Amino acid sequence: MASPPDPQVILADDEKLIRDADLQALIDQAIASGEYRLALRYYYLQILRGLGKVGWIKYESDKTNRDYSKELRPRTIHSRFDQATYWYEYIWYGGFLIDEGQFRQAEILFQDLNHQIESGHE
Repeated sequence: MASPPDPQVILADDEKLIRDADLQALIDQAIASGEYRLALRYYYLQILRGLGKVGWIKYESDKTNRDYSKELRPRTIHSRFDQATYWYEYIWYGGFLIDEGQFRQAEILFQDLNHQIESGHE
């Protein structure tokens, strides 16, 4: 008898998450369950939401992370956004698992970037 397939997390599309989701609650839930890759994904979406909210980027579902980086180029926040993008793409798209220590390192950057965006300081 064949074993059932492993359950898979079905993720809503980025646009819906950015527009409607309580990303902080999703981050907290992912951290509590040890899903650090997923937590970084939600942090990155939170950054995109914040950047759109303050008008530093225009979020569009067909844009790439590089498109957003180009929009931010005249701002001092650009290099920190590129660092966050590197972490996100490496972990999420690369499919790499990270442990709690690695996550906590990346989390500092993501949280600082979010605070910088929320305060309106580039």
